[in-house]
Amino acid sequence: MLPPRKVQSLNQCDCSCTSESACRPGQDSYDRLPISCKEIWKKTNTRVDGIFYIRTGLPSRYEEVFCHMTPINGCGDGGWTLVMKIDGQKKTFTFDSRYWTDNVTYNVAGGTSLEKVETKLSTYWSTPFTRLCLGMNYKNEEAKWISLSYSGSSLWHVISNGTYIPTNLTAGEWKKLLVNSTIWENCTQQGFNSGNENARARIGIVGYESRCGAANLFKSRIGFGASGNWYGMNNDNSCGNEYEAKVSIVAFGYIFVQ
Repeated sequence: MLPPRKVQSLNQCDCSCTSESACRPGQDSYDRLPISCKEIWKKTNTRVDGIFYIRTGLPSRYEEVFCHMTPINGCGDGGWTLVMKIDGQKKTFTFDSRYWTDNVTYNVAGGTSLEKVETKLSTYWSTPFTRLCLGMNYKNEEAKWISLSYSGSSLWHVISNGTYIPTNLTAGEWKKLLVNSTIWENCTQQGFNSGNENARARIGIVGYESRCGAANLFKSRIGFGASGNWYGMNNDNSCGNEYEAKVSIVAFGYIFVQ
């Protein structure tokens, strides 16, 4: 993916806007700010990736957020709001990290670009969505993307209580995130809060070689916010693919909502 041209939020009203609701905040104007990049995409002619103001649950009532306004291969048309970026080499966003359950931002400065810098924005608990766009980048390869259809008032409301929520993706779709990824497919859980202490992912798929039973010994995973060391998996790989002790792909991950 080419580096995006930048639309600075300071000039948000200079982007061929057709509605005042896409403008930057000012006194008594916060309620007119858009709640997502999708709203800006719908109400303006802006089709340039960059930084925009959107309304959030922060005390300031707004935040500068990176918006992907051009199409993403694997996800479709633009209007994607950045929520998180995860470095699989770090433990910041492992499954048990408090950042999945609290309403606290992390390194918001990293949320204004696609650079490989971890971030968690207030969009995690403030932005409603009907779809996710998930991306993984391994070393210098081009990022691979998949879309997931699910509706929620925010990603925090879907994930924070730890309840497993299945979605409609196949193992083959999850494997598209990384070249040469693999997963046991005889018994799988995929969606939000998948798996158990053997292998878990806040968003992703876990797998076991046999039929599913009362005690599933999951020993492979592809996902975001992951952990588990069963059968030699790398417990510290928070984003990527683990398959017993045979495959370990540590990736950099992107989570967008729309």
